[in-house]
Amino acid sequence: VTWKFRRAQRANAKLAAANYKLAYLAERDPLTNLFNRRAMRAWLENLPPASTKNPLGLVLLDVDHFKSINDRFGHETGDKVLSEISARLAALLREGDQLARWGGEEFLIALPGMAARDMETFVTRILERIGSKPFRIGERDLTITASVGFCPFPMENAVVDEGWESHFMLADQAMYHAKSKGRYGASGVLAFLAPWEAVKKACVQDFSAAIKDGLIEVHHWRGALSDQAQVIAIGVRTPPA
Repeated sequence: VTWKFRRAQRANAKLAAANYKLAYLAERDPLTNLFNRRAMRAWLENLPPASTKNPLGLVLLDVDHFKSINDRFGHETGDKVLSEISARLAALLREGDQLARWGGEEFLIALPGMAARDMETFVTRILERIGSKPFRIGERDLTITASVGFCPFPMENAVVDEGWESHFMLADQAMYHAKSKGRYGASGVLAFLAPWEAVKKACVQDFSAAIKDGLIEVHHWRGALSDQAQVIAIGVRTPPA
């Protein structure tokens, strides 16, 4: 009886380990080993409710000219770039923060307890960490840049009866605003200057117009590259022959 019991125990342990591995793999991006989109959504939904005293910082990052990297150097190089970016971003996180590969060349960072003004400092560090040091891929140095949009949820002194996705929309639009300003930069929504419903409607229609019309306060700045890297139009540099 004892050996049968032990054999059953071993079988159950193997089954539990296999199930754990499957569950782990189901929530991970296979390239970077970060949370995938589904796992990040679940993680965000399970956070304690955010408030103006305990906001949730949302940072969305997109690698600039990533298609050009794949087209010029191949998808294997593109994969290595994404893996290196994930490592550089992970090195900036505090305990309790979360990072996910949101899809393609986009990454989402969730920062519990980080207010809008503190997010500017954090995002500046992101731009510096990615753009200031070339990526060494095989025998090639690549200067990679990224565009970032961010927004805290909920906004200070704003009444918003919706979940984090309402402000993720703003971070997404801020990211594309950064791209429209020349890439390798960051745009952040720091304040609502009108009621939320008016802000939401205006931003859905035209984010740039919402800024111009004074409905939201948005800060934008460019990242700083070395003099050598600044002359590269598409953000990719190869060493001289």
